This record gives sequence, structure tokens and C-alpha cells, in this order.
Amino acid sequence: MAHKATKDGVDFQYRLYYYVIGICHEKYDYSILYEGDDNTYGAFDDVVLRIHPDTEKTVQRSLYLIQAKQNKDSTKTISVQDLLKSKDSRVTKYIDSYLTYKASTASDCDRWLVKEMIYWTSSDFHITTRQLIEDYVNPDCDLSLTVDSITRHYIAHWRALFMFERAQKLANHCSPLESLKKDYSQPAEPYKCNSVAPAFAHEVLNLVGFDCAKKDLSTVQFRQEFLRDSPTLSRNASQFRRSFEIACRLMCNIPNQPYDLCRLASLTFATNAFNREWLEKHASDKSVQTGFQYKELNESQLDCFFKRFVFYVKVPKDEPMLNSLKHVFKSHFNEQLFERYLISEPQKQALSKSRNPKKQIAEMFLTKPYVESVLQISDLKFKLAVMPPNGIGFTPTSFDKLRALVPSARSNIVQELAVVAVPQTDWTTIRLAELYNKSSFVIKKHADFEKLLDVLKLCNKVEHGDILVSGELQLVILSDLPNMAFCSKLLAEQLSYGSIVISVGSRKDHAHSSTPVIEDVITFSDLLLDYKQFVLKQVIIDSKVVATGYSPNVIVDTVEDVVEMSLLKDIVVRSDVYEYDEQHYMERNFIDASGKVMPHGGFLSAPPSSVSIVCDTAGHGKTTELLRIAKLAQNIDGTVCLYLRAKTIARRENVGGQDGLNLLPTILHVTPRNTLSEQIVLLFLLSVHLCILIDGFDEIIETLQPRVINFVCQALKRPTCSVVIATRHESKQALKNAFKQAAFYSLDKFSYERYFKELWLNDSNVQPTPELVQNVHIFISNFDQLFKNVNCKSFLEVPQLSKIMASIYENRIRKPNIQWHNNYEIGSIYDTFVKSLLRNTLNGRFDTTVKVLQAALEAMERDFFDKHQQLAYELEFNKRRDPKPECYEIIASFGLIIIQHNPSHVEFMHRTVMEYFLVRHCILDNVDEKEFHAFIKRYLCVSRANIADKFIDFFLEDMRGISETKRQCIRKYLQSSPNHLSTCIRMTLNNATFNTLRLILSVSDEAQLSNLCFRFGAAKDPSKNDIQHTANLINLKRLAMARGHQKIQSQQKAQEKAAKMKKQQGHGLSDQMKAAQKALVFSCAVCKSQMPDPKTYKQHFENKHPKNDLPAELKDV
Repeated sequence: MAHKATKDGVDFQYRLYYYVIGICHEKYDYSILYEGDDNTYGAFDDVVLRIHPDTEKTVQRSLYLIQAKQNKDSTKTISVQDLLKSKDSRVTKYIDSYLTYKASTASDCDRWLVKEMIYWTSSDFHITTRQLIEDYVNPDCDLSLTVDSITRHYIAHWRALFMFERAQKLANHCSPLESLKKDYSQPAEPYKCNSVAPAFAHEVLNLVGFDCAKKDLSTVQFRQEFLRDSPTLSRNASQFRRSFEIACRLMCNIPNQPYDLCRLASLTFATNAFNREWLEKHASDKSVQTGFQYKELNESQLDCFFKRFVFYVKVPKDEPMLNSLKHVFKSHFNEQLFERYLISEPQKQALSKSRNPKKQIAEMFLTKPYVESVLQISDLKFKLAVMPPNGIGFTPTSFDKLRALVPSARSNIVQELAVVAVPQTDWTTIRLAELYNKSSFVIKKHADFEKLLDVLKLCNKVEHGDILVSGELQLVILSDLPNMAFCSKLLAEQLSYGSIVISVGSRKDHAHSSTPVIEDVITFSDLLLDYKQFVLKQVIIDSKVVATGYSPNVIVDTVEDVVEMSLLKDIVVRSDVYEYDEQHYMERNFIDASGKVMPHGGFLSAPPSSVSIVCDTAGHGKTTELLRIAKLAQNIDGTVCLYLRAKTIARRENVGGQDGLNLLPTILHVTPRNTLSEQIVLLFLLSVHLCILIDGFDEIIETLQPRVINFVCQALKRPTCSVVIATRHESKQALKNAFKQAAFYSLDKFSYERYFKELWLNDSNVQPTPELVQNVHIFISNFDQLFKNVNCKSFLEVPQLSKIMASIYENRIRKPNIQWHNNYEIGSIYDTFVKSLLRNTLNGRFDTTVKVLQAALEAMERDFFDKHQQLAYELEFNKRRDPKPECYEIIASFGLIIIQHNPSHVEFMHRTVMEYFLVRHCILDNVDEKEFHAFIKRYLCVSRANIADKFIDFFLEDMRGISETKRQCIRKYLQSSPNHLSTCIRMTLNNATFNTLRLILSVSDEAQLSNLCFRFGAAKDPSKNDIQHTANLINLKRLAMARGHQKIQSQQKAQEKAAKMKKQQGHGLSDQMKAAQKALVFSCAVCKSQMPDPKTYKQHFENKHPKNDLPAELKDV
């Protein structure tokens, strides 16, 4: 058994042992021995590995004998002389060790095939030594290395190695420089017989003469065949030439360069490296023996040895080797535990049975099941170790109180104990482990308990497994497990005497315990707190890591707060921000009142306590641009941007008070959420530059808008906070009154032409067809006129309409005979848009010719509308229930809703889409009378800018959907105020919602209708101008003027634009007259007047010539 002089050498050998276990454990059935008997294994006694055959006979029985050698000097390499004479590296030492094993009884009894004898070293070969070795490649090798730096070699040219000393002597004699010559005596060569050199001497040298004074010296010259490495040389002569070339390189001190032996061709010198008689003999002399031999090993046996003698070089040491072991054992490597139970304890067991040496050697081999039990214990120790909390200690008084409660350990039984922990089971667990000062495991999950039981059963089955149980499982603590009393009994049956099982939980957990129960109460005075150690790993806001290793400046003064602080690892904060799926998004700038462009980043660098208001119509893209600002802030250090919907703020009643900003964490989605985490979030937000983006201010009812305004006012009191609010024009005045110094912005013009081209023509994966190019060109050419026909500028702007029309025409635009949507009422457009999304999503996924699939498709369509309508209803009436995760994930694929954080936070892609489904639900489905009344009060005939009014009118086209209950509800609403009926009629006439007008007139009674006064102009009798009369007066002329005023404004803008264009083109009066004359293409058959189109011609003929028969070409107009 080899002696290890230093701790480094011992550690190197230990880690070799662990590494061999690691690379074999998962693959083979094996047994392994650490430091075998040197009388059996010689120098190969450090590690002995046996690979057992498997049942399928794919793995053969084999033996690996390993010697470990490390070198403190990392630059030290293995030279040729080391292989010949070094105490640690000489090959004869390992040949002797091989012979020792072959002669041992272990070799006879075990019948193991020695597959490899390994020299495991941290050194590498010297460059000259590499001339004698080759890479070792053996597909049958069982050791699959995981460390890239380790390389394997064997001494392929061992004959050259054995002849190196003679070659070195010859090189010394032929050196032309006396200063390089050394005194080499005749080498002792126990590894070859005397006949090897005589057999090839004549191939190396020619005898020229001899010195009579020095009879042992011969005058010689090199043979040309030898110098040129002729293929006629014998194998031994060729191997000698290899040794001689190495010796010359070393002699000339050029180890890294080849040496040209041909320069020695003309050299004549004296040498006794070969005897004169050898040079005079001829190779044809059959009496000359040419084989190598070492002791009882002949040349073929030596060749077999060197093929199995493998050098594993450049083995890492220290930290790199530890990292390799952690990788092999999947980061659960426990060196202290491995040393104790894989080396020390087995050796103690073997020494205790040393009366029979053979049995001692057999018992020192560790089997795979035993090693597996050690690995399982190591894995559990890693997972179930007691981990003290950072920043929390316990006073000596608290330990004294606990010591007085718990019994002392007893060696003759397995003790069981139940402890009620107040307030934290982990704190009691830590103190119990420190109090008993034993190797302990803490079980908190039932799966870990089952795992521990399995490991105990394994340990109790294998030889030496009891060492593991008694050594490592001294204290087992069950924490908050279900049925802990039963679990404690099961463990006690498997553990060794002297072990302790403690169940730690609440009073309820120990209500039926049969073991003694004690109560451990920890008060605030029992704690030793180091606030600097309370460090959060990360603070994440909207997926942005804004702080790492953050130490919150929070002082706690109750034990409950300390519990929360100890459990806090990360804080994740989410605002209402979401990832928008914007295909072919085109960034748009913000324009202030003077026409100056405001970049997105400008809002993030706005002055502190500033308010910016983005005001535009619905669907103009305000939300998208706010989300772009929030996304831009992700890359700016020291800036946090929170995107909040106005209704999220308005839900909090106290958010508009003096402590409004302090309630900001309650508005956000904080995980984990508790008082302490919210306090930390608030302190952090107040320490950075904070930009709050508030969207949808116009979407909340007027009575809740002051809450949002007051919240903003409170936020602006903080010097590091700025606010951006997005709203429609209708709410602009309220914000203008609240924030006198606010800056107002709108969005620049949306290029629908570029949008549609990007969407349909600029797909790099698909080449557009000529039909598609033509259809897109026609579509873009007519889109402006389409937008005017929609007549919804009060509700939508170009971006929202573009997205809607893109969905409607997604499939139509690619068809040769395109079908144009011909109903441009806003309700019809939205209805077509929603149905198009449904069809586009399901397109091609069902064979509609199969009746079963057609029925499934219809069922999906019903579910599509039902779920969207139910969501709209829940959002409107604030009746959200806790949905299952999959409830909205399926319909989210249709693109109409957005799941922000989890299924409980769902929003529609746009407010108008929510209103479409809400109206559809309230008009077509059965709705509670109270909620229907609230619906019509908010949405029926309330504003010209209310898009829901258009949706109501669309779904009222078929009056059969309105039940008698709903009619009664509308009648009550109209009767609730004297002027409701007249106001609603005015709105329907103004909005051209005639289906709604028809319903209102049908549900109103005669008394209400009789009070209405329809006029075209002002009343002639001033005496009738009382309040009641004015409230019920419907001035048709005023309504017409209001609508006409808008028409006049549009005409004026069009005229100004046309005049400007004509001025630029240089058109004169004559050009205008010619253009006007050209436009009049229809001529009246009676009066010869000219008209621009057939519709005008028909109206002219019916008004001016009613007695004449209508021309045939106008009858179908």
C-alpha cells in the first residue's frame, strides 16, 4: 500500500476514486476497491475496479488496475529517462506489479481479465517522449471520460524505449563537440537479452578499424541505410534509429526540432556502444536471437502488457477536478460524506475483520448497491438539509427555553417527539438541529418522506448500510406533513438506536398525537436581526430586472413581519402592460399643439411632476403607442414605466385620497402579495424615475374620473414621477380643467396605403399573384371613399378601421372575382369583422362536407359568441368569477381578447369590441331586468360619439329579439323622466339610428307621444315657450342644420383642398368649365338639362316632369 506524503497527493487519489465511481455507476454493475493489498496489486493498488458481466452478455467481465500520481509542479513533464529510471514512472516497476498480480491468488480465484493498467497523472509527456507513444483508442474500454483535458496514450514503441540508453551512449560518442560529451558507462539492461543488440549492430555501423591501446573501442562509420531509414532495416534496427534520433535531439538541446541524421554520413568516430564481435557478425547468422525478454515475459507477452498499460495524462487537480465531480454527480457531490462512507468506514470495517486477510480484501470491495445508497443519502442530504435564514439569529435565552422542553438523546431506543411551533416551523426546526448538534434531515413534502423511506430500506438491505443509517440519520425532523404521527412511527421502525424523530407543526397537526407534545413559542425578543442580510435576489417589474441583490430599507418590529421578510426571495411586479400582437406595426409620432414632433423617449425624459395628455378619437392607436413607450423603458436603466388602465385605478375607492400614491402597490399585481412586499415595492418605486402611463381615461364613467385625477395629483407631488394620460376628445376638457400646465398631444396621420401593402404584398415568404396586386391597388384606391361611406369618424379613426377591414378582406382580397362589402353601417362592419375573425381562424381545419364536422363547427361558433359575450357582460357589470386557466386561453387564439397575467386578468383588444359583444348579449339574450335597465341607461341614445348606439341599432333590425320584458324596461326608462323620450328621439334622428327610433315609438304610450311637438323651425307663439314645451319640442330644422353644418364643413375642406391642388397644377377657369361640362354626361329627354349620374337624373325627372312617363333607362335606377 503506497504512502502519500502530502495532502495534495491524498486528495488527488481520493478524487480519482470518486471519478471512476461516477463514470461507471449509471452504466455497469461493478465493485470497487480503494487501496488494495500491494502484495497482490503491486504499484497498481490505488484503485481496483471490477466490471461485472450483464445478463445480456453485452458487457464482459473486466478488471482495471489504477495508479495515481500527481505532481505539484504543473510544468513538469514525463521524459524518456523518467520512464526508464524514475521512482514513480519507470515502466519496469509496473511490469513487476503486473507479474505480482499474475502470481497472486486473487488472479487465480477471480479469473478477471485485466483490460487496462492505468497510470493516472496530472503531468503530460515531454515532446521527445511523444515520439515513443501513440493515442490509445479502444472501443471496448468501459471508462467514458467526461473531462476534455484528459488524454489517453500507450507506449507503442516500447522497443525503442528499451534501447534508448544504448542509443544515448552512441549519440554521445559521435558528437563533434567535446563539451557535449558525457561519461556513459555500459548500461544495465535487464529488460532485453544480450543477443538483441548483436542482431542489428551491423545494420547501424560499419567497422572501419580499432585502437590497439583501447581494445574495447572500435572505429566506425554509420551505414547509409540506417541514416536514411531504409525500409530494408529490420524492426529492431528501425526502433533503435528512433531512439538514436531522440538522443541526438536531447544531446543538441533541440527537443522541439527534428534532427537530420544524414549530417553524420561522413563522420568517423570511436565507440564501444556495440562490441567489435557484433559488428563483424552478419545478420544471416541464424544463431542470433532477436527477441526481447524481461524476467519470465517474452517479447509477445511484453507487447501484450504495453498495449494494456495506458497513461491518462493531464488530469485536472483541485478546483477543476471538483467541478468535474460535481458535473458527474449532478451537482450533489459531497466530498466529506464520500470520504467517510466510501473510504474511511469501509476500511475500518475491513480492519476489524483482519484475522482472515483474504476475507479482508474481499470485504474492502464496495458493491454498486452500497455505493447507490451512499449517493441516495448524499442526494437527500443536499435536498433536505437545514438551511438557516439570512439575517435571522436566535438569542441564547431562546435556546435555553427550548433545551428545558426537549428530552436528551438516548442510545438504546429511537425517540419520538412532537413540537408545536409558533410562529414559524422553520425557526423551530433550525433551533432543534443546532440544539441536538446531530446530522439532520428535514422533511417538508410527502414525496421526500417516501423517498427517505425507500433509501432507508435500501441501506438496511446492503452490506455496511447500517453504517450510513447510524452515521447520517441521527435526527429526522418532519415539518408540516399530513398525518405526521403515522409518518413518525414508520421512520422509527427503519432508524437505528440513538436516532430521534421530531414532528414540528401547528396545534392542529398534533391534535391526535400519541407522543409527548411540547410548545415552542418564539417572540420578537428571541430574535437577533441583521437587516443588512435581508437581501432580495431580484426585483422584477414588467419582465424587467430592475434590481439584483436589493436590500430593502425596511425596519420590522413584529415577529409576523420577520416571518414575511424571511420568506421573501423575489418580488415580481406587473402593471397592466401586455405583449401586443401588432402585425406590420408602423410607429407613429406624437404631435403637440404647435405641430412639433414628440418622440416616444421624450415622455420618459419629461420633467418631474409633468403631465402629458394624448388626446385622439377611438381606435387611433393610443394604446399601442403607450405600450411602445413602456417597451422602450425596458432598456433604460434607472427608469421604471408602469402602464395602467384608468379603470384599474378607479376600482380603488381610496386611491383618490391623500394616500393615493401609497396605494399604488395595491393597484399593481405584486407576487408575493403581503403588507411587507407592498411596502418594499412602494419604497423602491419612489427611489427611481417613475413614468406612469394611464390608458382609457374616457372608458370609465364620469363619476369615477375624479378618482383617477386625484391619483395623478398625488403622484405628481413626488419629484421623480411623470404621468402620461391617453383619452378621447370627449374627456379632454375634464383633464384640461384638472391640469392647467398639461401638454396635449395627438397622433400623426396613419398611412393606410403602407399598412395594406405591408400586410398583403410585402410577405417575403409568398410571392403576390397578379390578382392580389390588382385587388390591393383597387382596395387602396377606394379606401378613402369607403371611410367616408362608413361615416364613423366620431367613433373610429383610420388605424382601427384599417385593422377591421384587413380582417374582413383577409380571404376576399386574394380571390380573382373579389366580393366587396356593401353595407357600410358601423354595426354591420363590426358584425362582419367578428365573424371574419372566426372564419379566418378556423379556415381549412374542418371538412364542411362532413355533417359531424359541420355540426362541430357550428357548436364552436356558438361557443365563440357565448364566451365573448359572457366576458363582456362580466367586465361591464363587474361580475368576474374565477375562471379555469383554459376558459379564456382557447378563445384568446381568435385575437379579440388579451390575457395579461393570468386568466383572471382578461381584456378585450379594444373597447369598441367589448361594446359589440355587450350589445349583442343584452339585445339578443336573456338578461336580468336590473342589469338591462343599467345597460340602456348608459348606452341607449346618450351621445352621438357612442358607438354602442350604432350596435344597438344594428341588432334591432329584427325586432323579434326584443322580449316583452325588455320592452317594458325601455318603457319604464322613458317614463322615468319627462324629457327622456324627446331626447332619445333627437339622438336617433341625429345618429340616423332608425331601428332604435322605431322601437322607441313602439313602446311609448299615447300620452307620451301626444306631448311631443315636432317642428321645422322655432315656435311662432312665444307664449308657449315654457320649460315643459321646450323639453318636448323636437326641432327638425335644427337637427338638419346640425347635420348640414357638418356637411358644409366637409364640403369647405374638400373645396379648399381641390382649389389648392388646381392652383398648383395651374388650372384656369376654362379648364374648370371644361371639366364640369365633361362630368355632365346625362341629358334630360324633355328639357335637355344635363346631370352627372342616373340617380340625379331620375330625381330631376320625377320632380320637374311628373306628368311624363319615366324613361326606360331610369326605371331600374
